[in-house]
Amino acid sequence: MANFHKNTDYQDRGKKLNTEVILKTIKSGKVNIISHPFLTKSFNIDIKRMSEEACKNNVLLELNLYYLSKSKNNPDIIPNIKIMVDVVKQYKKKFIIGSDAHNIWELADDSSLKAIKKQIGLTDNLIINNYPQELFKLLKIS
Repeated sequence: MANFHKNTDYQDRGKKLNTEVILKTIKSGKVNIISHPFLTKSFNIDIKRMSEEACKNNVLLELNLYYLSKSKNNPDIIPNIKIMVDVVKQYKKKFIIGSDAHNIWELADDSSLKAIKKQIGLTDNLIINNYPQELFKLLKIS
């Protein structure tokens, strides 16, 4: 699992270079999930290119419930997720849902996703969490 995070040695390098870094990471074969890729406020990237490359390389894109619940504070989240959904559908791939729970009560709270599923065009068949054997195979878990 990988993505940009604050308080690390990596500093924001702008959309073009950030995109190249995430594409190189996806192509490396060392990660199988890109975490919360729709968060472009701190580290801007080309969402469409990143989504396409992830799909081509069988790397899952995470829909992070914690950050979805904060989407009112970031107007880019919903449009970015819509782009991701369109690409994932085009490539016939799936998303992974992550809680990023910051306390025990958030573990099973998917209300933020349910509230926008129709708006973003997400259906249950696009969520790999609903297909554990497929997820285990992708993660190479026997």
